[in-house]
Amino acid sequence: IAAAPPTTKHGELRVYKLDVETRARKHIAAGKKRGIIQGETGSGKSANIAHMARLCLDKQRRCLILADRRRLITQMGGMLNTFEVPFGVIMAGETRHTHYPCIVASKDTIASWGKRDFDMPDPFDLIMTDEAHRGMAESYQRLYKWWPNAVSVGFTATPARADGKFLSDYFQWLECMVPSSQLIAEGWLIKPEVYVPLELAKARKNGKRPKNLCGDPVSHWKLHAFGLPTIA
Repeated sequence: IAAAPPTTKHGELRVYKLDVETRARKHIAAGKKRGIIQGETGSGKSANIAHMARLCLDKQRRCLILADRRRLITQMGGMLNTFEVPFGVIMAGETRHTHYPCIVASKDTIASWGKRDFDMPDPFDLIMTDEAHRGMAESYQRLYKWWPNAVSVGFTATPARADGKFLSDYFQWLECMVPSSQLIAEGWLIKPEVYVPLELAKARKNGKRPKNLCGDPVSHWKLHAFGLPTIA
């Protein structure tokens, strides 16, 4: 749970976020143009994306930000506004300002443009992908091939795939921001209290993975969180 906004003040990143960008730039300077920045949920990865977009535009370069859900695109637009980055949008029903040097795009919409011979935007110098663990999918890989000379940086909290594909088949480096323990210690995240049903704890201790629901959610909620705002 985020306890504070992702910037220390308007358009200024926290120290650990500047640090991970510095480490990423070293890889890029060494010729490794495709990598992943891992950040815990709530660490503020979108602020890094917006900050890097700002730096890209300051150098008169072009950048593309890819996401696969409307909610993520809308949230990214808000963060770009925070960093005073003018941007265009490519998304069904929302497309506008496609001549801008920074574009936030639905990967499905921009992919469909390529299939239907629409006028594609000018080549990009930097491509940033939200939820980059999905970046090995054919749809993303096809997009990356359209701009082979661009630097490609992905952002995710979980740099792994359930289907067994290696992210290293495309991405060349991985840099982590900071562990959740540090974010909690510095007050950026709230420390969670975790309760586990006894039968589940015993099963895990014995190396088993129960297939059914463990415990009784209603009675346990009444015991530990009765009357508190709750998400199920």
